[in-house]
Amino acid sequence: MPKLGSEKYLNPYLRALWRYDPETGNFYHLLPTQGRGGIKLAGDRAGTLKDGYVQLGHGGITYRAHILAWVWMKGELPPKGKEIDHEDTNRANNRWLNLRLLDRGGNNLNYGGLRSNNTSGVRGVHKGRQPGTWFARITVDKEIVHLGTYRSFEDAVAARQKAEAIYWELTS
Repeated sequence: MPKLGSEKYLNPYLRALWRYDPETGNFYHLLPTQGRGGIKLAGDRAGTLKDGYVQLGHGGITYRAHILAWVWMKGELPPKGKEIDHEDTNRANNRWLNLRLLDRGGNNLNYGGLRSNNTSGVRGVHKGRQPGTWFARITVDKEIVHLGTYRSFEDAVAARQKAEAIYWELTS
């Protein structure tokens, strides 16, 4: 019976199917196999792209390569509340040095987009209610944390960046 949810990644049988190269981030077939893409020989690169992520399939189950890479290297799933982030924002780049653990907020920074109503150009910073003031905030575990009102845009941005480093465990 296949394992459900993220526990499926801990199936030791998967290591008999694929080999992970941490320097390239690629997976390779260890056994000849036949699937939708035709015959794959041992040594052929494994995986296809979907939504920018490399995924591998076996027995009707789909596996995301970055999660497999984490399990291959660490021997366990990421801790609860943490996600595997692609530091360079390229979802297909599964080199070990490109993968890191962040919480949801830190991982969402890689999205890069701003809300359509953002007027400051910086996430979490907007004009204050009083003229000439700036307001900073951050969302942590679905709760808004108010960081204060500042007289300068730069101070509000600095407060936001400091909060990101503290709450989202980012390193520069």
